[in-house]
Amino acid sequence: MSWKPDYFRLFLSHVATQKGVAHELKQDLECFNISCFVAHEDIEPTREWQDEIEESLRTMDALAALLSPDFHKSNWTDQEVGFAVGTGRLIIPLRFGLDPYGFIAKYQGFPLAQVPNFFAVAKDIAKILARHGRTSVPFARAIVKELEGAGSYRTSKECMSHLEECPVLDEELLQRIEASIQNNKEVRNAVSVPERIQSLTQRHRHVGSA
Repeated sequence: MSWKPDYFRLFLSHVATQKGVAHELKQDLECFNISCFVAHEDIEPTREWQDEIEESLRTMDALAALLSPDFHKSNWTDQEVGFAVGTGRLIIPLRFGLDPYGFIAKYQGFPLAQVPNFFAVAKDIAKILARHGRTSVPFARAIVKELEGAGSYRTSKECMSHLEECPVLDEELLQRIEASIQNNKEVRNAVSVPERIQSLTQRHRHVGSA
């Protein structure tokens, strides 16, 4: 399996003509602890590629569809989107010359420029995942893991910015976030981070007890 351990799992559905765009986006998504499955580079040649795609679909947290004009001509992309719809996964339509259609026509879609700023797109996708009820907890879990092992003040602050976007954090995650203050000096000594952690945990516990 191609997923990076402890990362959020995002399946990127695309046609072969867009493999360069998919590769660039995958690289920048990893900056936000998002492991992106891209079929053309993630499947080992010795494996049955269809089985690998199916396994990745079964284990993904969400799906992003790179909607290029030829997206619907593929034998597989519509099936990948249909699997995500049928299993209740969040779908993020990325409009790259084609508007959402069929099962995902109800979604507005996220526009991509002809020459995308991939890091900016990855950052916006991370915000969507953090804020959406279906993906908030698994995304937060990936960020908490990063916070626990943070090797710099900057990383600690970036992790907190992501966690502050999440509307849902369960008690286990809240306890791990609090423990990171004692267990990691890059968290404990980062300016304002311990205070932000206290505010975050209090806010979520107050909501949970309301």
